[in-house]
Amino acid sequence: MNITITDFNDIAFWAFRYALGRKTYAVGNIVDILIRHSEFINLCEKSKMISEIDRAIKEGRAGADCDMEDWNKLKIALQNINEQQSTEVEE
Repeated sequence: MNITITDFNDIAFWAFRYALGRKTYAVGNIVDILIRHSEFINLCEKSKMISEIDRAIKEGRAGADCDMEDWNKLKIALQNINEQQSTEVEE
C-alpha cells in the first residue's frame, strides 16, 4: 500500500487532534508514531502541534500526567526537528 505525504500529514494531524486530551493508551502510540515519522510532517503542521500542546497543557486539558509526559516528549522532538530544518535552510 502506498500513501502520499499529504495523506500521511492529514492522518497524522487528525490522530494528534483525536488523542490530545484523551486519557488512553492511544496517546503514547500516536506520539511514538509521530516522532518516528516526523520527517513526513510539514513544518506548518509541526508548529500547530507544538502550539496546541502548549495550549492544552496550560489549560489543564492535555490528559493524565503520563499523557503530559508523552506530549512534552513530542513537543521537544518537534521543536528540535524544526530547529534542525531551519538551520539547514539557512545554510
